[in-house]
Amino acid sequence: MNSKVIIGFGKGAFDLILCSREGEVQDAAKAARRKWDDTRDAHATLSILPNNLYIERRLLQRYLELDCKDYLGAINGLDRNLRLMYVHSYQSLLWNKVATHRLESLGRQVVEGDLVLEVDFVEQEEPNLDTYSLPPVRCVSKSEIAEGKYTLKDVVLPLPGRMVKYPENGMKEKFQELMAEDGLDIDDMTRGVKDFSLPGGYRKLVTHPGDLSWECLRYNETVRTALSIPLHDDHEIIPVPIQTEPLVQTDLDTLRGRTVPDRAAEARQSGKEMAVSLSFTLPSASYATMLLRELMCSTSAEMSGKV
Repeated sequence: MNSKVIIGFGKGAFDLILCSREGEVQDAAKAARRKWDDTRDAHATLSILPNNLYIERRLLQRYLELDCKDYLGAINGLDRNLRLMYVHSYQSLLWNKVATHRLESLGRQVVEGDLVLEVDFVEQEEPNLDTYSLPPVRCVSKSEIAEGKYTLKDVVLPLPGRMVKYPENGMKEKFQELMAEDGLDIDDMTRGVKDFSLPGGYRKLVTHPGDLSWECLRYNETVRTALSIPLHDDHEIIPVPIQTEPLVQTDLDTLRGRTVPDRAAEARQSGKEMAVSLSFTLPSASYATMLLRELMCSTSAEMSGKV
């Protein structure tokens, strides 16, 4: 989906948003997607599409407003942040694949051709494309490796774009290979649609959490309650685990002026179950779920739905 948006294939991207997909859990959503698969009838699909599928509904509404003739126009009718979400997620997918390849093929040490920033830089989540500029980077030399000037924490990889420099140690070729599979040319990233003509960026290959602390807490078993989730014309009842007693004071508790009672030390030893409370800080473009994955020695697939 994401690569088709970047390429500019309006119909292909449009279809991929609406067509049937693996992992769909709502019966009403499955039925609506099958309707689109079988008929490409925008009116009929929209009439049974669940209200909570905002993106799909907005696409079809805009498509109908354009007399069912302009797929890319319908995509451009989405909020800008939503449109950018697709291209940013494709950049991140490529980055993740190349980061894995870099660590597996070249190891966990700095090697010649790795990129490092020449100045400190914080990635912007939503850069202004008119004024955005990338920080200067350069490739690490043999002499700098011999001096031990850099560690793996200094190494960056580019998010593909029209303004980035690529490492000179085989990683550009890996980007080229992955993008060619999606019909993209790494040396031709300028697009007629401004939002899809991204400059690119740089992310640290590895990062360490700051202010990391942890505490083991005892608690009693969770209970399950029935949560009514509105779909289209009916409700689907989904069992959701609810904690019987709060373990920590959350930011949301604080914002709402709600105080979680401090649990006495002896009470923390009386529960049948054990939890670990973690506290840490991460820089921009880093994700707590990945830190938990590494701590728990799990894969992303194993973590899905558990965090």
